[in-house]
Amino acid sequence: MSDNRDILTPTPFKAATIENKSNATTGEGKVSRRLFFLISGLTCIVLFVILWLPSLVSQQQNEVLPLTDTANTTNNNINSKASLQKAQDTASPWADAALEKSKQNALELATEAAEIKSRLEKFDAPIWAPDIIEDVELIASNADEAYRAKEYGLAAVEYEKARDTLLTLEASVPDRFEKILADLRLSIDGGDIQKSEDLFSQASLLNPVSSRLTKIDLRMNTLPKILTALEQGQLLEKQGQLQQAVMTLQEASKLDPEHPLVLDALKIANAKLTKSQFDKAMSIGYQALEKSNLSRARQQFTQAKTLDPLSIEVRTAITELKELEMRSRLFILRKESVALESQENWIGAEKRFSEALKRDKNLLFANQGLARVAPRRVLDQMLNGFIEDPEKLKIRKVAQEAANALFDARQIPRPGPRLKNQINTVATLLEEANTKLPVKIISDGLTSITLYKVAELGKFDSRKLLLRPGSYTAAGFRNEYRDIRISFDVTKETTPLEISIKCEETI
Repeated sequence: MSDNRDILTPTPFKAATIENKSNATTGEGKVSRRLFFLISGLTCIVLFVILWLPSLVSQQQNEVLPLTDTANTTNNNINSKASLQKAQDTASPWADAALEKSKQNALELATEAAEIKSRLEKFDAPIWAPDIIEDVELIASNADEAYRAKEYGLAAVEYEKARDTLLTLEASVPDRFEKILADLRLSIDGGDIQKSEDLFSQASLLNPVSSRLTKIDLRMNTLPKILTALEQGQLLEKQGQLQQAVMTLQEASKLDPEHPLVLDALKIANAKLTKSQFDKAMSIGYQALEKSNLSRARQQFTQAKTLDPLSIEVRTAITELKELEMRSRLFILRKESVALESQENWIGAEKRFSEALKRDKNLLFANQGLARVAPRRVLDQMLNGFIEDPEKLKIRKVAQEAANALFDARQIPRPGPRLKNQINTVATLLEEANTKLPVKIISDGLTSITLYKVAELGKFDSRKLLLRPGSYTAAGFRNEYRDIRISFDVTKETTPLEISIKCEETI
């Protein structure tokens, strides 16, 4: 395009020919068209500067400012003219799209933060986390101001900060709940009713459907009764009513078996009660010991040992008791043994002396007594055996043993009534057993006869014998005849006795 100054440059005027006129006309047409296009272009530029350029500059500034931090804000203000010029030079649909994207991002972050805040409000977060909620609201307010100023980048940063803070708070709900439960248990264990109620309310906000809250609620409901029982128990202890104090605390422990205050108080009360019972048992035991009531003393010392098995005092008392019991028992054994000897109860006397020697093997009276009564017990049993079963005396060996025992019995000086009676009875039985009675055996002179345990009698027609009382067996033998065997008893009642022995049945 030609410059305007070239168009307006004057030319020397000359007379034109026809040909020159036609050329001039053509030139004038070309100049008019150039002026038209020039004016149109200038008009478009003016409209662009007036209408479009201001909005483009504003959008460009809004896109650039959020991407910088607070420290660069001052520099951007100082260089605003340069930025405006740059925005005028770089304005484009691309910048518009970036600005719109920044705005959309800020809206999404704001929406997320609002949703999380709504969820937290269902848990009454403003009640149990008021400081955090206030901080979040302040951050959100700053973000809103930035958004209204179309500083979408800065608004997005603030909304994101609010969202992350709320997310952290939401994620902390389980841990906060556990922490409150732990503090709640501690407050219940410590007997702080008001603090327990406050913590329970907070826990109920965080997790109202937790089954653990039901159990804790039961403990809270019993806490006033427990504290009352503790006061009553302490009062009863001061009054010396330890048994009633223990019973009161035991009832309280049934309400809350896990409560440490009750457990500690019950432990202390039981210890005091045990100590009181121990002292009482020891006192009664020593009083009984002084009165030689050893059974009563042992009962009390045993009870004291049950209350305190490791007590040195109890061990000492029981040792002293055992010594007295042993001396007492030895005295009784000696007294009883003397009485039993006088009664000729040799078995009883021997048992007493043996028991005494088990307690002290060096006891003189027991050793001498045992040496004295042991042979008498043996002799007594032998004589009784002959008396209880006199039939045994019919056996020669047994009769001889009886004779020996009778001889020993007669050698004992100063025999008692029992021994005298035994001597007389055995002597009579032995005499009867040794008295021979007449027996007549009849045969046929052909049968050979044997009397077992006596002799082989041979063949005879008739023979008289004197036999000791007892049972006998006789047998007859003859060739070609069946043997014969006969058993008979010889007693005073059956004599004189005749026995026929003949082999008469041929084979």
